[in-house]
Amino acid sequence: MEPFFSEFHASAASQLNGKPCQLRQSADSFDGWMKLGKSLSHELRYLEAIEAYSQAILLEPNRMDALRQRGGKYLATLQPEKAMADFERCRMLGGEESDLSYRMGLCWFYAGVYGMAIREFSHCWEVCDDELGIGAIYWSMIASWRSGREASLLQNYRDDMNVGHHTAYAFAVRVALGRISLEDALWELDIEGEDLEFSMMAYGVAAYCEHIGERETAQALYREILERESFWISFGFLAAWNDRKRGRSC
Repeated sequence: MEPFFSEFHASAASQLNGKPCQLRQSADSFDGWMKLGKSLSHELRYLEAIEAYSQAILLEPNRMDALRQRGGKYLATLQPEKAMADFERCRMLGGEESDLSYRMGLCWFYAGVYGMAIREFSHCWEVCDDELGIGAIYWSMIASWRSGREASLLQNYRDDMNVGHHTAYAFAVRVALGRISLEDALWELDIEGEDLEFSMMAYGVAAYCEHIGERETAQALYREILERESFWISFGFLAAWNDRKRGRSC
């Protein structure tokens, strides 16, 4: 049977009798802070999770698991500079290069430094498998369009790529390559019921529309991504939110 609640949980007195919640006081060790961070992350309380991971890092500054977790939460709260610092420390400690390169590319993308994003995703492509590789193609493609460069990684796409669960990335790439018409793509988006899949599909198609001059269609898609926020932690939703924040979309 699955546990009914987290190992770190509020007391009866705090919830039924108005006493202060002592949740954080129970996390008095590296492992304790890590468990608290993961519990908070499970509730998407990422800013609080960052605080917990930071406490763990204060106790053991070179623990890559804590740095990787905190870096991921910085990325998911659109703090790319802080995320990059943690990912770079993970690199120095010998972390998984394909994972770190992919997320470093996203950091540069969210920071709007598209040339560095392209460079990082190109490196990621060299060291990753197909499942991560399709993401590298997707994000490099959009970064290339936005910086007026040729989307060179597109030429590496193959129909037989083992993209795993990253089918939304492959969908947008196939639209960009003309293997799915824009009309058919918009129809597919219209019937897509899952917000996670929609955000990733629609963000790539919106970027493509922007690239070919279909700005009104692009803006409509960006707006719809932000309206469908049930899976707001997806990289596509975060990118659309970040674009609006930076004044790139309405």
